[in-house]
Amino acid sequence: MKRLILACIGLISLISGVQGQEISFKASAPAKVAAGERFKLSFTINANASGFTPPDLSEFDLYGGPNQSSSVQMINGSFTQSMTYYYVLAARKKGKIKIGPAYTRVGNGKIGSNELLIEVVDALPQQQAKQSQPAAQPGATINQPSATGSSDKLFIRAIVNKTKVSLGEAINVTYKIYSKYGQINFSDLKFPTFNGFFSEEIPMNKNDKLEVEQFNGENWYAAELKKSVLFPQKSGKLEIPPLEATCLVRERVAAQSFFDQFFGGSVRDIEIKVKSQAQQVTVEPHPAAGKPADFSGAVGKFEVESSVDKTDLKAGDALTYRLKISGSGNLKLLEAPTLKFPPEFEAYDPQIKDNIRIGEGGMNGTREFEILLIPRAGGKYLLGPFTWSFFSTASDKYESVTLPVIEVNVAKGANDQAVAGRAGQSTSVKAISTDIRFIKPELGQSLHKNDKPFFLSPLFYTFSVVPPLGLILLLLLRKRNNNLMANQGLYKSREAGSMAKKRLKHAGELLAKNDQNAFYDEVFRALYGYLSDRLQIPGASLNKEVIANTLRTKNIEETDIEELERILQSCEFARFAPGADSGMQNLYTDAEKLITKIDKSLKS
Repeated sequence: MKRLILACIGLISLISGVQGQEISFKASAPAKVAAGERFKLSFTINANASGFTPPDLSEFDLYGGPNQSSSVQMINGSFTQSMTYYYVLAARKKGKIKIGPAYTRVGNGKIGSNELLIEVVDALPQQQAKQSQPAAQPGATINQPSATGSSDKLFIRAIVNKTKVSLGEAINVTYKIYSKYGQINFSDLKFPTFNGFFSEEIPMNKNDKLEVEQFNGENWYAAELKKSVLFPQKSGKLEIPPLEATCLVRERVAAQSFFDQFFGGSVRDIEIKVKSQAQQVTVEPHPAAGKPADFSGAVGKFEVESSVDKTDLKAGDALTYRLKISGSGNLKLLEAPTLKFPPEFEAYDPQIKDNIRIGEGGMNGTREFEILLIPRAGGKYLLGPFTWSFFSTASDKYESVTLPVIEVNVAKGANDQAVAGRAGQSTSVKAISTDIRFIKPELGQSLHKNDKPFFLSPLFYTFSVVPPLGLILLLLLRKRNNNLMANQGLYKSREAGSMAKKRLKHAGELLAKNDQNAFYDEVFRALYGYLSDRLQIPGASLNKEVIANTLRTKNIEETDIEELERILQSCEFARFAPGADSGMQNLYTDAEKLITKIDKSLKS
């Protein structure tokens, strides 16, 4: 009886969950496709439906469908289900095609999906099979890569927004790959080192898959590989180096059978090396004429403001002077200005607070300097006037900003002291020759209370032993640091596992946010970073072949090496192949297990 009651309660909860679920019937497809390119059209409903009625698809060639799939989930007592109907289509000609709603029945009601508008652009030419290639067997697919070569259907551009700038002026550089192939996998990417520049990465768009783009009157598949903002640190002719990549592309070969024709023909993989052209930039020095004395290298367009957290206080209390610089330019390179405060004020090293964004517009935001001041004597003081200068990229000349004077009232404190000869007001002026500043008088009196001799006293032995011990300790620390620097590769190798786990933890956070592109990128970096550190192989020399051969010399099982190649291939494919999805949760679990297993094998 108890089991029957529990079953009834569970059934009621399940039905309630289904009834409480808001019904959604959604159509989805790419917004832009090339004529003749196959794509997937899906209709998904989050309820149990029947009697699917598709829209008019007469303007497309049908390669598959309607196919149907369904899923049911029960998570923390919440019941969800969905059904998907999908087609594989190809548009015949370019233009904008409207796909009307599909209809289905849920219970006793009828529900329709949303409409779609698809833009069809010119067809991309397909690479023809070469006669010299061996014929494929019927129904077979050629997946072995051919010899490395080059291609006029694949190239990388380095796009620079400026070729003549002033010293410290921002330059945007974007590395972009163009291809006639609809799918690209990268076996090696060599990112450039910007010598002579201070560089910052520009965050990439979340959707960094191949998109159709026109270049030189032709349609290409294009994707951004790297974006940076550069600030030249020296004048003269500077080079923006190229980006190199080894790509694995797939081309179609002649179909050998009816089945090949139906499934689109056989394919083969080709490895192609591409490299962008180096770009030259002319950097002009700042003009010597009219250069302000307080100019410290700030370049851009800025606004400056100053403030204090209080204007009334007692001697010995602290106040904070803030200098806030906002605008666009080399904000992260700005140095703290040299400000002359009244001699009665102790000034401490400034604290820096940044709120800086890196984007297409360069480096924007604010840098704030907070200077702690402690007045030692009462009186009225003027902080300022101060000036701050920068080189304006808008006017191409120096500009100076004068900050307003701030008046501070300091009341006399218990230990009110002042500097002798100050040209200003003070509630208590003492001669510097008769007073030791900031030393309490009672401390000096206490030094004469003990009349015991210092020689052979405990304090004498302490002062005799501590310096040699301190010297020995410093020598040992220096030797340890030298050993650490000499064995940097060994240190990285030992810490490779923990660093990989930190990266995978971040990948898990991206997985929870369903940020697909960033997730696959982080898993790929975790694996490559781990292998580079653990095997002590520089990142520039690391590729799949080197990894596999090195792991074999370490007696790693062949199945683990194949699993590693599969995960790396899935990450690359998911990032650069449109619509790719390798199963994020399963991939994350597999990567975590594989790193743990390989790390254990390498340590044994």
